[in-house]
Amino acid sequence: MHSAPAHHAGTWSFRLGGMNGETWEIDMMIGDAELTGQGLGAQVIWAFVEALRAERPALRRVLIDPASENTRAIRAYAKAGFLPLAVLESEAGPVDLMRLDLPDGLDLAAFPSVRCQS
Repeated sequence: MHSAPAHHAGTWSFRLGGMNGETWEIDMMIGDAELTGQGLGAQVIWAFVEALRAERPALRRVLIDPASENTRAIRAYAKAGFLPLAVLESEAGPVDLMRLDLPDGLDLAAFPSVRCQS
């Protein structure tokens, strides 16, 4: 299990480097219980991806594996642009492996539908 400082929405746990950039697997817990169900998930996910990309400019793919039963998280990741790859078995049960591709030169600000509004 990954842990994160209180000011972070999630953690990243490993990176794979290659000729086409880096791939990172992330693990997230989105917000306090009273903030769930308000459609904020995709915004939180993109804020996290933006912060990771700022630290790691070579980032080209992000992977995440929410529990298959966590349909709210899966919907939020899909809304943020993650695509399904496979359903895998883990020690805790089935997980949905998902990916988000970030091509070189992609401006994350070009996704206003998931960005926080000022």
